Amino acid sequence: FRTLCNNPGFTCAAVLALGLGIGANSAMFSVVDGVLLRPLPFPRSDRLMNVWESEPKRNLPKFVAAPANYYDWRAQNQVFSALGAFTQSTFNLASTEGEPERYLGGITDRGFFDTLQISPILGRIFTEEEDQPGRDGVIILSYGIWRSRFGGDPKIIGQTLTFDSKPRTVIGVMPQGFEYPAQSTMWAPLALDNETKAQRDLHRYRVIARLKDGVTLDRARSEFQTIGSRLADQYPEFDKDASILVNPMLEDTVGPMRPALLVLLGAVAFVLLIACANVANLLLAKAAGRQREIAIRNSLGAGRARLIRQMLTESMLLSFAGAVLGLLLAFGAFHGLLSMAPSNLPRLNQVGLDSTAVEFTLLISVVSGILFGLAPAWQASRADLSSLMKEGSRSVTRRSGLRNALVVTQVATALILLVGAGLLIRSFYEIAHVDAGFQPENVMTMRLAPAASKYRGHDDLKIQLVRGILQNVSRLPGVQLAAISTDVPLLGNPIYIMRFEGRASVTPNQAPLANYFAVTPS
Repeated sequence: FRTLCNNPGFTCAAVLALGLGIGANSAMFSVVDGVLLRPLPFPRSDRLMNVWESEPKRNLPKFVAAPANYYDWRAQNQVFSALGAFTQSTFNLASTEGEPERYLGGITDRGFFDTLQISPILGRIFTEEEDQPGRDGVIILSYGIWRSRFGGDPKIIGQTLTFDSKPRTVIGVMPQGFEYPAQSTMWAPLALDNETKAQRDLHRYRVIARLKDGVTLDRARSEFQTIGSRLADQYPEFDKDASILVNPMLEDTVGPMRPALLVLLGAVAFVLLIACANVANLLLAKAAGRQREIAIRNSLGAGRARLIRQMLTESMLLSFAGAVLGLLLAFGAFHGLLSMAPSNLPRLNQVGLDSTAVEFTLLISVVSGILFGLAPAWQASRADLSSLMKEGSRSVTRRSGLRNALVVTQVATALILLVGAGLLIRSFYEIAHVDAGFQPENVMTMRLAPAASKYRGHDDLKIQLVRGILQNVSRLPGVQLAAISTDVPLLGNPIYIMRFEGRASVTPNQAPLANYFAVTPS
């Protein structure tokens, strides 16, 4: 410690270099740990699977299931202890105290909760009887909505609230942190009628499943391939070219983001290697000026192991000081990373600088200390005692090959990172300047979710609603044009089966597919 304090310039340079490298790695590791490495927040989450339909011939590698196929899967399943179906929807909560409030939630069957094995902290989940048309007037609230909207009232169970013009009785409150599917705040029964349950050309529902104990993923995939082939034979007009995919839920959740996050983690690991090479070079240069000191220690009885231990102690002390600075920098870098993270990055709510990040920081500080301290320690321990002790000998080392190699390594690694960063910036620039075919400047969008029970089957009310919105919005100061679409272009992908008037009808699995938007003239 005294040795480092007597060389403040060297110490500050080394600690700063290590702090930047360790801090970047700690911040990036926290993101990777929260997104990729941690299990999903469900009991035995490694047994949870997503089940998809697939039609590679139509460029549909995976898509949501049709109701009839889902119920056939349930009837023929032998490998899952539970299967559940759900879709995400919006709930408009009417209130006598003010304006209606809109919430995101899930429409699920009973198997959804059986699969996830999550129980309410208050009340219960709905029964199979309540998952029937006309008996589905119940709802389950999230912990967050229960606390923020209803003040954590323990008497909320049994209260009747109005959602989308329909009264629903609160029967349960889920535990804190449960928001599946993402950002859901309430859950209502699926309650499909028999006609909808028989549909095979309406693909709308996500399906999740839990593997039975002792059943492997390969066995589940094999069995559902058999089920898919059986359904293709029974219903060729719908499922001839279709198959079934069974994927781990975690892989489906984070899989698309895995390559990008691992590349970023590799990039900051290069930064740490550059820092280690930099500090090792500083230590080698510093050791050249300490050769007489080392020779004196050697003559006083310090063996090679003792000298190596002293040098490694100094490097470890530098490394731990860098780790402390790195943690401070990581807090700032971490919040910066989250602010720049894309909105579709999954599991951001589970990312944090916690004890795991601190343990990782300590680990890489130890590895870094050994990594950049071993070579200088070994070289210092091999000093020529007799020549160094001669009066007037100059402290000049002849072994500059290692220092040269470290400089070359630093430059080469930095060049790799600079080229990669340059390519990334160029790619981002090209994407940002793609001609989209329209002018997005000053275009604003908003999504409305009218109560389906009020407008379904009433075209006159729909037309009246659309005309009223257009008239009112068009009158707002600064608005030049207003229009309505069934979805936002580029953000929504409503896929429909096409049929052509005047041509022979084709089966759904042969009909072409198209994105379809209904829009007003402007």
